[in-house]
Amino acid sequence: MKQKLNIDWIKALIFFIVCGGLYYIMDHLLHLAHPSLMTLGVLLLLFVGDHFAAEIDYRRSLKKRKEDKE
Repeated sequence: MKQKLNIDWIKALIFFIVCGGLYYIMDHLLHLAHPSLMTLGVLLLLFVGDHFAAEIDYRRSLKKRKEDKE
């Protein structure tokens, strides 16, 4: 059975734009040795933070729906 991935492409595009800006800042303004690794780390943190924020929002909405039923 194949599982379908639900990806919000607009959010992913915004994350990549932010990381591109960070790469530019780190490479041209701060002159870091490996700006791509730092940028990938920031992108990973953005995705993880977004996942947990979405999970918290989902739990709150379930709790609210459960309270509305009662």
